[in-house]
Amino acid sequence: MVGKIPRAGVLVGTGMGGLTVFSDGVQALIERGYRKITPFFIPYAITNMGSALLAIELGEADLMIAGGTEAAIIPIGLGGFVACRALSQRNDDPQTASRPWDKERDGFVMGEGSGVLVNYINAHATSTPVGDVAEVNAIKKVFNNTSEIKMNSTKSMIGHCLGAAGGLEAIASVKAINTGWLHPTINQFVCTAFYLSRPFFFQSYV
Repeated sequence: MVGKIPRAGVLVGTGMGGLTVFSDGVQALIERGYRKITPFFIPYAITNMGSALLAIELGEADLMIAGGTEAAIIPIGLGGFVACRALSQRNDDPQTASRPWDKERDGFVMGEGSGVLVNYINAHATSTPVGDVAEVNAIKKVFNNTSEIKMNSTKSMIGHCLGAAGGLEAIASVKAINTGWLHPTINQFVCTAFYLSRPFFFQSYV
């Protein structure tokens, strides 16, 4: 603090970045189709959103307003995730395509939006076959007893908003704290057996 004025900063991140990789991906999409986009297109393009927390930890700021924004529903944005097999292929039934923790999940649905808050941590739950299991495993390692932990997925209703997901889901979490109500995880028709053997309270309805 300098007098009564805090050392504050603002950092708004995005999930898409890396212009060389982006350009190469666009060229591959136009010239040869989405199947020729490298599966590493998305991992190489993602930017770092941890800088706000790092600024506080390093003593560079006392307060950071952090958030994210994303508008990636374009051919190259979708094509990159198709290339790494992360998007749902349920095109004939888009309303139920995003279904985190459901036995028949096959990938996430792209979303767009923006949200800005003070630093916050929110569960991922994208609806990918591998990612959902990895997240539950990680939570189990952190908490000795998960039987009273309530879990839900905002992405089941709004899709994966990439760089904006953290801010948007933080808002949903704060609203839950303020109101005492949890929004449901929609499209969870049959819970994967893996989760049933690891006790959680999944806030869901079909």
